Amino acid sequence: MTMPCAGSTRLFRRPVSIAVSIAIAGASCAGPGIRPEAAAPVAAGVATPIPSEGGTSTTTTVPTMTTTTGRTPVPAPDTPAATTSTTVSRFPVAGEQTRQRLVIHAVGDVGMSVEQNGRFLVDGFEVAWTGLDGLFRRDDLTIVNLECAPSDRGAPLDKEWAFRCDRRSLPVMASFGVDAASMANNHSGDMGTAALVDGRAALEAAGLNPIGAGVDLAEAMRPAFFDVGGWRVAVVGLAAVGGGDAWFAGPSWPGVAPADRATIETAVGAAASAADLVVVSVHWGAEELPGPTPGDVERARWMIEAGADVIVGHHSHRLQPLEYLDGRPVFWSLGDFVWPVLEHRSEETAVAEIVVESDGRVSARLVPAFIVSDGRPVLLAPPDYTLRASRPF
Repeated sequence: MTMPCAGSTRLFRRPVSIAVSIAIAGASCAGPGIRPEAAAPVAAGVATPIPSEGGTSTTTTVPTMTTTTGRTPVPAPDTPAATTSTTVSRFPVAGEQTRQRLVIHAVGDVGMSVEQNGRFLVDGFEVAWTGLDGLFRRDDLTIVNLECAPSDRGAPLDKEWAFRCDRRSLPVMASFGVDAASMANNHSGDMGTAALVDGRAALEAAGLNPIGAGVDLAEAMRPAFFDVGGWRVAVVGLAAVGGGDAWFAGPSWPGVAPADRATIETAVGAAASAADLVVVSVHWGAEELPGPTPGDVERARWMIEAGADVIVGHHSHRLQPLEYLDGRPVFWSLGDFVWPVLEHRSEETAVAEIVVESDGRVSARLVPAFIVSDGRPVLLAPPDYTLRASRPF
């Protein structure tokens, strides 16, 4: 499986330096990056950095969040539900933890419905994750798009496909290394808004750090923050595709976070002001298409302008290329992952891998996988564990 790599490159506006490259089935491409310290020597072939904002702290008002250190959730402070004031140093200072190599993975559609996939009742929910050779347990952060309502409440809406996650699958998913689950899609509200809100709470209880949906727009936009190896990573969930206009959250009603320009600028901008690296998980595109729509290209540019460093897409049920926009890696669609094999080519999938070196250089690639049977993705070859973080298994 060969994916094209392309991209114009641009220096990052924030101090996370990027020198991106893709390695897929022996192919590669790379672009220039910057270093966090403007006074540092510049290696041959690396662009001279633009002036930085300096090592000062910035104060910003962002939605209340749950911060995760490693894989252990840390409760958010007792603050008003809407906002909390947070001061974050944008650069390491003397005495702070030295930044370490960071490995992030993301996958596309994950469905844990026993109605959709009856083999879970026979083989257990573990079958969804045992073909990955411990990949997600070895990394620092794993993000999935959870396409089902993780709640026992409510009833199926009047729509063609309505999926309810079996809540017993949630702790299993966490035990195999999944850290964040996006609810910003067209199935998290399949059982109604009460189930959507309850499902978010169920994910939190399982340690799966929900993003992209909530009791109102403020909660739906709320990023999950992860402090790992000296880095602060923010993960934001957005949806351009929902179950209709009523599907999207508003100031006083529940739903998913819309991928409109105003929400993108607000949610991504707030995350970027408080983190070293921003990953956006977005449900967009059209089913069965081999590439992005013009509207999604425009949305990706809005995200990048707002401060996104990596964009991970899903919804098309097809694996689409990894490309660059303004030097940022954009995984247009990761296709199905834990999903039934419905037709030819839907079984082709991959894991998005982002590696952040200690000096801020970032590499991105697709790790090929194949859905060998309903709900069971398997890596096509053992992963190169030299690319993994050094944290113990």
